[in-house]
Amino acid sequence: MNGENQSRVEWILQRLTELEQAHSVDELTNEITYILGLLGKYTKADRVFLCDKIENNRLEFANAFEWQNENVEPWNEKFDIVSEMSIPNWIIEFEKNKNIFINDVEEIRHTMPYEYKRLKLNNVQSVIAVPIMGRNSFLGIIGIDNPRINVSELFLSEIKFIGAHIISVRNNINMVNELELKQAEQQKNIAEMEKERQNLLVLCRDSTSVYRMNLMNDTAEIVKLDMNANASIQLMGMVNTRIIYSKEMEKYYNNFVIKESAPDMRKMFDVNYLMQELSDKDSISYRFQSRPNNNGDRYFEMRITRISRSEDSFVVLADFRSVDRVIEEERRQRALIEKALAESRMSNDIISSVSKIYFAMYHIDLTNDSYDEISRDTSVYKLSGKNGSAAAKMKKICNSFVAEEYREKALKFFNLTTLSERLKYDETDAVEYFAADGNWHLARFISHKRDKNGLTTEALCVIRLISEEKRREKYWIVAAEEANKANKAKSEFLSRISHDIRTPMNVIMGFTNIAEKNIENTEKLKECLDKIEMSGKNLEQLIDDVLDMSKIENNSMQLVPQQTSVSEIFEFYKSTAAGSNKQLNYEFVKHDIEHEYLMVDKLRLNQININLLSNAVKYTNEGGSINFEIYEEKSPKENMTRLVSIVSDTGIGMSEEFMEVMYSEFSRAVDTRVNTVRGSGLGLAIVKKLVDIMGGTIEAKSKINEGTTFKVVIDVPYCDEADVADTEDNTPVEFDRTVNILIAEDNDLNYEILCEQLSDYDISCTRARNGVECVSEFKNSKPHSFDIILMDMQMPVMNGLDAAAAIRALDFDEARTIPIIAVTANAYNEDIEKCLAVGMNAHCSKPIDIEKLMKIIGKYLK
Repeated sequence: MNGENQSRVEWILQRLTELEQAHSVDELTNEITYILGLLGKYTKADRVFLCDKIENNRLEFANAFEWQNENVEPWNEKFDIVSEMSIPNWIIEFEKNKNIFINDVEEIRHTMPYEYKRLKLNNVQSVIAVPIMGRNSFLGIIGIDNPRINVSELFLSEIKFIGAHIISVRNNINMVNELELKQAEQQKNIAEMEKERQNLLVLCRDSTSVYRMNLMNDTAEIVKLDMNANASIQLMGMVNTRIIYSKEMEKYYNNFVIKESAPDMRKMFDVNYLMQELSDKDSISYRFQSRPNNNGDRYFEMRITRISRSEDSFVVLADFRSVDRVIEEERRQRALIEKALAESRMSNDIISSVSKIYFAMYHIDLTNDSYDEISRDTSVYKLSGKNGSAAAKMKKICNSFVAEEYREKALKFFNLTTLSERLKYDETDAVEYFAADGNWHLARFISHKRDKNGLTTEALCVIRLISEEKRREKYWIVAAEEANKANKAKSEFLSRISHDIRTPMNVIMGFTNIAEKNIENTEKLKECLDKIEMSGKNLEQLIDDVLDMSKIENNSMQLVPQQTSVSEIFEFYKSTAAGSNKQLNYEFVKHDIEHEYLMVDKLRLNQININLLSNAVKYTNEGGSINFEIYEEKSPKENMTRLVSIVSDTGIGMSEEFMEVMYSEFSRAVDTRVNTVRGSGLGLAIVKKLVDIMGGTIEAKSKINEGTTFKVVIDVPYCDEADVADTEDNTPVEFDRTVNILIAEDNDLNYEILCEQLSDYDISCTRARNGVECVSEFKNSKPHSFDIILMDMQMPVMNGLDAAAAIRALDFDEARTIPIIAVTANAYNEDIEKCLAVGMNAHCSKPIDIEKLMKIIGKYLK
């Protein structure tokens, strides 16, 4: 290698070394341009350029870098893109990794016409063009226009080496820059995610729990969980990082939510419902009441907010927050609104909206007694002029449109001679009046201008309809009065019911204490037990009345018609009334009974008549008379008879005022004669509602200090003699062997009482404390170990209904035939139906009537 070539190689290597030390695109661009300049000066050329092949396109090249000599026009301003169509022959050679050196452009005039045309267009007489290769791939072109030196193959190789190195270094820097950009983007994303998380925590600061959910797969992840405020959630096991949303919320609803406050809350657990609702909404919410948490919070709001959705995910954020303070504030605001109802008629409407509210508006100048009409409803005011005397106008409004009974008041209001004084310290003055057309109007004077002494000189008179407001006001007043009456009645009822519950409880506890001290005194002991039994029955009747009224109010009272003997119920009424300790004269009459047996709800019919007889006894003084009469009349309805019962007494009677409300719940007469008599105030209300349910009528007549008569008329189906079933067998229950009974009862005292009572009949008892024990005891016992099963309804582990069903499902004959009798405090007709539906044979309600229970047992053991 001669000295010139060695020197050239050295400076090439030196510049390429400098090139490799570039750290930025700007440094790289400056260094590449400098290297191209050195090549241009060395070759004494007009231009040196470097073109990149455009990625994924073999037809075009981008002019990336360029150096040009003085007075030479840059290509970058004319040819940013070099198309393959302009250098097709060169492209063929380049793809073969061959160099192009044209010493005289005229040499290629015919062999390379496209290239010739392009070179001539740019005043290029000679050219060097070398392909830049990388990994056997054509990457670009480095070229020199009009070089003025002898060109050797070595020099062409050096140019190719320079081009390849430039491209390599530039690609490396670009790759580093891209990595740095990606890292910066990742850092930015991480920062944004952290910011979003912090924002989320701030937004959810008031939330007790937050979950991120995917509705597509019904899963949820905990974002926030305040354990102190969510003891219920902790108890439910909802502290796992990932949960099944609908399942866990159903458990929470069943165990902690007050159902009456959220009857349709389950829809918020349905992911399909949520996706449908959130398809066009950003969020939905639902309020409910739950058992109080550790913080004492009772009211909560559940909010579901849509975050994102795609084909395989529907992401939402569910948060729960306490709204006790919000509820309290809403209630306070509601109270303020109700308090401001009387003030709602006052308005400070601005002039721009007055025309939308008022149907008539006048500008009045008090200094010259003139007016200008601004707007009016001509269908109401048919006035002749639009301006004139203000005093005359106001008087005409009064005389023409104000109802006569309000006219005097209106004339004082529309008197303009006193208006300035009335508006001296106020901005407005208003009056309401009833118009001749039947509507209510509100007329208002508004001060518009004042003189230096503060007296009004100009005013607006505006009039608008307020009929709707008056109707609402009247409605709210009536509603408030009714609510106050109802609340007062309920408060009085609660006071009485508390007293009436405590009275028999006091008797029971008191006589229990006395009995304990007189164990050896059998006569005293029996007296105590009789009084305890009587008080217990009074307490049972009181509870039955309250529960019956609740069922009636909830429309869940169902009639159960059964074959009923008129003579039997007549004797029952007679004996019941005669059981009173009062010295009264009783007369019971039964006549014109054509049908001995009727199809009627015996329990409810007895309840009606016993209630009326009980009231008659309560409110009739010693020595008075009680009369009861029952008979039949012909009914206009086919296959029915009309049963009439009349209860009359010579008691204290009722006032006309009380008779107007005597059938209302919780009502009792305010009367010193009544206050000494215990009662809940539900008796007549229950009677009236039962009569209505049975399709009958009830009439009452009463006079103070003379007595009261009630007449009840009910149409009921009668039974033909052929359809009458055998009467009940009243023979005492006796067994010729020891009877073994399995008793499912979780309450120790209830079991002890029942077992002791049954032992009097030579019955042996085996106890199961819950439904599971009952099924196991029966299943694992020897055949015919038990004659009958007595089943409580409400027990832990497994209730009586499930236990009875499980026994009937056992795979041996005795499981399907052994009698099962429900012995439970669930005493409604629907409870009886549930027992029969799962395979029980009969039902006996608590408190247990042992004689009734023994008749049922005897029926199934005969």
